[in-house]
Order: sequence, then C-alpha cells, then structure tokens
Amino acid sequence: MEKISVVGGGSFGTTIACLLGEKGYKIAWWVREKDLADDINKSRRNSVYLPKKEVPKAVTANSSIAEVVKDADIIFLVVPSTFLREVAADAAKHIKKNAIVVSAAKGIEEGTHKRMSEVL
Repeated sequence: MEKISVVGGGSFGTTIACLLGEKGYKIAWWVREKDLADDINKSRRNSVYLPKKEVPKAVTANSSIAEVVKDADIIFLVVPSTFLREVAADAAKHIKKNAIVVSAAKGIEEGTHKRMSEVL
C-alpha cells in the first residue's frame, strides 16, 4: 500500500486525514505544534480545530514535516494560503521525485495575489 501524507492540522486538514483514515488508508499527518500532535495521538481528537471528530487509529500525527512527507506516494497540502509557500518549501526538501502532490489549500496569497497552484 502506498504511503499517504496530509500536511496541515487545521479543521480542513483534520477532515481530510480522518476521511482517508476511515477509508482504511494509513495516514502520516503533519501538525505544526508538537504538543497538539502528541495530544491527537493520545486522545484521538484534534481538540483545537475539530474536537468532536474522532481521529481513526490509521492516522498518526507528527510535528516533523520531514518524517511525514518522506517516502510518501501521495501528499495532500491542506494549509492556509498564508502559510502555503513556507510549508511547501520546507516539505519540498523531503518529497520524493515521483510523489503526487495534491493542493487542497484554498485562497489567494496576500501580496502576490497568486492562486495556490501558482505558489506551488
């Protein structure tokens, strides 16, 4: 089975990670804050962004973007438009050449007015 990663720990990232986990995929999930990642793995809930939604056991949160995207076959980028450029640049150093990257970020970048696909 391929390795699937979700980058983004907000409500939309939580939703994507949970939906994929509920379908039986093993998900590596990047959450910026280490304390939140640890809490998610322990409580099986994202207490900050989607506290009523149970996180499937197939989903593992991690605050190391390198660990989450390393060797991933499919990577979902689900971060706010404000942070996409920075997070994508950090992740890019660790993404394998033939990985599929799916942009699920919404919005326009402040200042440049670029769509998220243009930023990537």
